[in-house]
Amino acid sequence: PSRLPIFCQFHKCSGNRGPHTCAPRNFTCKAPDCAFPRSFKTKQALNKHYLAKHGNDRVDCPVEGCVHVGAQGINRADNLPAHLLNKHGIPQARLQYGN
Repeated sequence: PSRLPIFCQFHKCSGNRGPHTCAPRNFTCKAPDCAFPRSFKTKQALNKHYLAKHGNDRVDCPVEGCVHVGAQGINRADNLPAHLLNKHGIPQARLQYGN
């Protein structure tokens, strides 16, 4: 995934991906097209929101014939194992990638 610029002006911010405004326990998404009405309690929660709603890095399901590819892909890589188990009955340990 590509690094997004940091827009935060909070003096204690250690850096974050994506546009946001942060203060202790107040992390707000400032993406231009975001309609999420509340702030987030942690930077991690803001990051998950940003990548899920505003990121374009969808993950294709590796199961042949699955409709979750391309624009319909899984919205976060960490959701792929749950998709594989819940939709295809495949525990992650059984999945083989590549050759």
